[in-house]
Amino acid sequence: MKDFGLEVNDGANSVQTNIMYINVTHHSITADELVKRMGEVADNTPENLRAAVKMPAARGNHIRLVLHHQVSKEEINKTMEKLKYILTFDSNDNEVTKPLCNGYT
Repeated sequence: MKDFGLEVNDGANSVQTNIMYINVTHHSITADELVKRMGEVADNTPENLRAAVKMPAARGNHIRLVLHHQVSKEEINKTMEKLKYILTFDSNDNEVTKPLCNGYT
């Protein structure tokens, strides 16, 4: 996700956990804006990404996510795709970045 302007720390080098920490390093979106847009379903959102994802308020550039044990792999993948979409297109559907990895290029 680094190519999309996110640094993710899932604790993989330490204790196994359901907590992820995200540091937003994107050039044109703040952590607060990302949290806001993840919770919205806009008319121009692609059909396959129409889901409101509740995220806690950001602290500076940091977001802390906690996954519930009943969240499916499909729901996690959809969340990741929505993150990629938001980091690639602004709220008016204008492209704001061209990520170097696969996704919305």
